[in-house]
Amino acid sequence: MMIDWSWGQLTDPERAVLRRLAVHADGCTLEAAEAVCAGDGVEAGQVLEALVGLVDSSLVMTAPRYRLLESVAAYGLERLAEAGEAAAVRHRHLRYYTAFAERAEPYLRGHDQRIRLERLDVEAANLRAALGFALDAGATEHALRLVNAQAWY
Repeated sequence: MMIDWSWGQLTDPERAVLRRLAVHADGCTLEAAEAVCAGDGVEAGQVLEALVGLVDSSLVMTAPRYRLLESVAAYGLERLAEAGEAAAVRHRHLRYYTAFAERAEPYLRGHDQRIRLERLDVEAANLRAALGFALDAGATEHALRLVNAQAWY
């Protein structure tokens, strides 16, 4: 398979970032990629470098967010499970998007409302994925925080 060949050409940090990016639904920002992909052998500063390599390898697209084709995301999720990182990475994803929603919440009733609503719209798939994981994992505190932060949304 072509993805296997491309995978074999990647550095270890690029492999880690690619498999961890796969937990994002509908892409992510650089900030989200750094928050979710860094750790466990990948420094925060290495994430951007790895993303550049992955874009150059045509495994990650930018326009304007970092996105994976469905086939690459599925492959990445398989590699994530094989690496035994799925739960840890999904927890980082959950923490990031819970904090994202909580940061947006105070601005949903003011002059910045439109901007915050647009940002939440862009991240809606990731917010749903985070909530789904929280419910599946029994992370009720995070699920409740995430729902409460989005109540006005």
